[in-house]
Amino acid sequence: MISATTDAMSVVLVWQALGAGRKHEVLDDSGEEFLVVRLNYPTEQAAQAMDDLEEQCDTHGVLREEVAGH
Repeated sequence: MISATTDAMSVVLVWQALGAGRKHEVLDDSGEEFLVVRLNYPTEQAAQAMDDLEEQCDTHGVLREEVAGH
């Protein structure tokens, strides 16, 4: 069975592969309906990194929210 976290992790892995120096850190994967991940990328990639993330979220049907404090 594919869970929401499986789809979200697919987004993260594809996003990471799209740009040099992109990394992720899973902060919370304890739920079947959410995944909390810290994304890191080079400053000069900021605009492209966010565009790529939005595109991947749309492609995989994943809702993205910024989480304060993480």
